[in-house]
Amino acid sequence: MTSPPDLPRTPSSGDGPQVEEGPARVAWLDGVLTGVRDGSDLPRRSAEAMRAAGVGLPSVEIDGGRFSLLADATPFDPRRAAPAFLGEVESALRALLVASPNPTSVSSTVRCTEVFAEVVRETAFLTQGGALHRLERVRPANEDDRRRFVPGAEPLPFAAAASLGRRRLLAIGVLASALFAFVVWQGGLVDRLFAPDVAAMTLDTGPFGAAVVVEAASSFGEYQVKIRRGAAYPRTKADADALAAAAESPAARAAAATVVEGGAIFVRLETADKKTLRSTSVSLRALLVGDDAVVETKIPARLGAERLTLAMDAGR
Repeated sequence: MTSPPDLPRTPSSGDGPQVEEGPARVAWLDGVLTGVRDGSDLPRRSAEAMRAAGVGLPSVEIDGGRFSLLADATPFDPRRAAPAFLGEVESALRALLVASPNPTSVSSTVRCTEVFAEVVRETAFLTQGGALHRLERVRPANEDDRRRFVPGAEPLPFAAAASLGRRRLLAIGVLASALFAFVVWQGGLVDRLFAPDVAAMTLDTGPFGAAVVVEAASSFGEYQVKIRRGAAYPRTKADADALAAAAESPAARAAAATVVEGGAIFVRLETADKKTLRSTSVSLRALLVGDDAVVETKIPARLGAERLTLAMDAGR
């Protein structure tokens, strides 16, 4: 199985729905954190700390050398919970992971859902490479969300799950954890939900300099990229000759020729240290038409991306 990507702590995009001031109307914690234990009673103490923070009724099961902390989606009133209850949850889960003699054995699908009047904030606590990562997204509240804090409405999802029995619910949770992890990593769900907004990234025209201009916008799970003629784009033969003459290296001359001939280039997503995460090829031929011409392409979003760069190769 391909190793999952590094997961930075990712805040919600500033361009998307914003969390309203004040506590949510209702919230719940669901999911399972399971792994190899260190033999202490830390799992039980962590569950007690979470209950003391007012985040429902998380419980613990011990099976030989493994522990499982189960959050069964018991609804709670955030107004009566600890002011920083998400931080309390994160600290409790992180302590379990750090104390495990095999941190990479710990997996988590724990998630907190908070329903406000107009938006819902979902905070996932995911594990990768022996570390815990807190990821958030904010989405508009829908009618089903709003119905859940109307007096007399149906109970929250899984609120009646305790009737199944703790052990049966735990078994279901562990299986769901494995399935969720596979779908998340192999399906790119984390990338789609929590990748950084392109507005916060560096856009770099690379070896093409001022000959082109690159623009980008975030769209669920991908970046929409537009490339236009720049101030130094060669509009005449003399311009083309001057662009080639100014090139001081073979790479620069190849880039100039690509612009003049409308050849293929690459759009790359890179980390801050310019390591390539993804790349896609696109032709500049459309720019030969005129100053209003636009080249458009899309590239799937990736966590950890901090740069969107134009290049002559796919990178590595």
